[in-house]
Amino acid sequence: IKTTLAITIACIGLTVLALVILRFVFVPSFDDLELWIDDLYSLYQGVIDVVGIGVTALYFVGLPVMCWSVAWLRVRETQVSDGV
Repeated sequence: IKTTLAITIACIGLTVLALVILRFVFVPSFDDLELWIDDLYSLYQGVIDVVGIGVTALYFVGLPVMCWSVAWLRVRETQVSDGV
């Protein structure tokens, strides 16, 4: 759980950093920011929805499968070494 939390926090931090960099690179002024975000969202609305569904599915399906696999490998390793 600690590792997953650390990775999640790191991803959020990198996302915020990327958004700040993108803001300074692609948006010339604060006045245009709201219009730019609305135009960008309307242009890529389908892609954003599909990515959101994919990330949600990965989180609720992929993460439990990965955790189960790691636990299974650790139990298997203990069984192979006879608990030593």
